[in-house]
Amino acid sequence: PVQDGGTVQIYRISLTGGISFAPILSGERSCLPIAIGRDRLIFALSTHHDPEQLASADLEGGDEQMLTALNQSVVAGWDTPTVERLLFASSDGEQVEGWIMLPETGNAPYPTVLYIHGGPHSGFGHIFHFDFRMLCSAGYAVLFINQRASTGYGDRFATQIKGDWGNLDYQDLMAGVDYAIKKGYVDGNRMGVCGLSGGGNLSCWIVGQTDRFKAAVPENPVTNWVSFYGVSDIGPWFAVEQLGGHPHEIPEVYARCSPITYTHRCKTPTLLIQGEADWRCPAEQSEQFYTVLKVNGCPVEMLRLPNSPHAGAIVGPKAIRKAQNDALLGWMKQWV
Repeated sequence: PVQDGGTVQIYRISLTGGISFAPILSGERSCLPIAIGRDRLIFALSTHHDPEQLASADLEGGDEQMLTALNQSVVAGWDTPTVERLLFASSDGEQVEGWIMLPETGNAPYPTVLYIHGGPHSGFGHIFHFDFRMLCSAGYAVLFINQRASTGYGDRFATQIKGDWGNLDYQDLMAGVDYAIKKGYVDGNRMGVCGLSGGGNLSCWIVGQTDRFKAAVPENPVTNWVSFYGVSDIGPWFAVEQLGGHPHEIPEVYARCSPITYTHRCKTPTLLIQGEADWRCPAEQSEQFYTVLKVNGCPVEMLRLPNSPHAGAIVGPKAIRKAQNDALLGWMKQWV
């Protein structure tokens, strides 16, 4: 599969001779190969409105046939939000892509949740997201943006934040928020922000830079690069790759790029959601952020998910996923 902007396409790539590649399955959706036979390809596909189905096509991408109609009776009873593509200029003129999912009920401008993807080298787009649908069904618009560091837009776009986390990525997100407000979709006085992993990092970063959001729900975030270097299962290489050196070599970069440096300024009510078996972004990352908020009088709570790994709220047991859903929606309802 090849990510192209907000789509995931299946390409044919030559293994011999000159460079040769071309998409065989594309469109505004995500296509993920499952198996290749002598004359057929089996793949999974997902859209904003359908979690996942199995389909097949010939090896040229033709004769596409649906193989499943999973959860058809359930999906038929759901509301149907609309999704609008956004393309806007960031602070430095870079074109950035995003989307906004608008609830079926209510009227614009909507209370809105800025939902930030993790990675940071990944992306949002044409694929189903349970949290988006939950928030949208509760009356919130969901704004999701492929900010700087996202994949699908070339190497330069994906690597521009190295050594400078919290700058261009933050500017892209704020430009997207401003654009969606200007378009009339978003109520700028009723906004929340959330995200997991790299999205948790940016959620923590944002509330240390601005008070424009009424609520924040960072999940399994990176908050302190110095301690992350020592406790994360990827710390010693990921921190060096992303920031440009070891902590003793560039302490000023580690401090400048750490949300914890600015946490004392935060006034945004914040709910931290933390998997207790997360070795990628261990619990001490949330604990540090929680402590500084608490000491400085900011409304803050923490939900601990027992035995839950880094992505437990996405792929873990139903009880864990429900706890995360209930907490996220509850916090937005309380403050936004």
